[in-house]
Amino acid sequence: MPDESVPMIPGEATAPGPEARQFTIAGRVDAWEPQARRLRIGARTLWVAATLRIFGLEAGSTIVASGHEEDAGARWIVTQLTLGSPTAPGP
Repeated sequence: MPDESVPMIPGEATAPGPEARQFTIAGRVDAWEPQARRLRIGARTLWVAATLRIFGLEAGSTIVASGHEEDAGARWIVTQLTLGSPTAPGP
């Protein structure tokens, strides 16, 4: 049984079907977990596809991310990400 304290990389998402819901979201990254390839913007958690190389992403960075929803109500998978500059945390 794996140690639950070790972050697990999510399984790679399959290519979206023709009816897959697409998304684009922009904002400041509240949390970035590189081992799990998971980030949070506000209340939304996003999973970064394993095929996407990420350099310089950190909490406070501004991004524009787009991708698709795995299934209705399931994980949002980021397949494109544009990184802005880190911003100072708000009050």
